[in-house]
Amino acid sequence: MLNYQVINYFHILIVGPLLTYIGYNTTNNDSKIYDLLFLLSLLIFILVRSPGLKLNYRNTINIIHYLMWPTFFIWISYQQNDLPNYMFEIIKYLGISVIAIHYYFLQKSKNL
Repeated sequence: MLNYQVINYFHILIVGPLLTYIGYNTTNNDSKIYDLLFLLSLLIFILVRSPGLKLNYRNTINIIHYLMWPTFFIWISYQQNDLPNYMFEIIKYLGISVIAIHYYFLQKSKNL
């Protein structure tokens, strides 16, 4: 699979900005933006390593990526601009959080 540095850059440059963009534009998003989010939700099953049977940090993260994010992103893609306004705020802050967390992980890995 992908190494952690590539994963962090992917989240910082693609996933986080896409979610932030959707959140900031609220009901003015083009349907192609939602198609891209739908595609990203499907890519999770290809790019994220399958969770193992051990209950450790890495498997917990992978389980969350398999169960929670595709469900949430597909729902957003289906609802598109018909989402409640508060959801756009959640999506915006989720995008900012994704960028911040993965930037932190990237910096932490460089300082090892």
